[in-house]
Amino acid sequence: MGSEHLKILWDPGNGLYANEKPFPDAYEALRGGALGHFHIKDAIVNMPKATVEFCEMGTEQLASSYEPTAKALKEDGYEGVISLESVYCPEGCTFEDGFRASVGFFKRVFG
Repeated sequence: MGSEHLKILWDPGNGLYANEKPFPDAYEALRGGALGHFHIKDAIVNMPKATVEFCEMGTEQLASSYEPTAKALKEDGYEGVISLESVYCPEGCTFEDGFRASVGFFKRVFG
């Protein structure tokens, strides 16, 4: 992007709507200093049915991409923000329960 003040907020969960492979495809497009905030969640997106279900981190469609992405971020010297988008709410529970179910994976992989 050519600017030290303008950066991209990347949410690979949103790429599921476009059948985008988060790693390595999407990550490769962001290498080189454009990324300033990495925002994560896990989900099941069914495009033919136009549905999305948010899930515990590390259990669904994005699970296999997070460890290689974390490794690449470290290797590339990424110093920006990494945040957990806490949108998972287990059935009959609260968003806090969903956060607690996901934060361990988040810390293990990105901590």
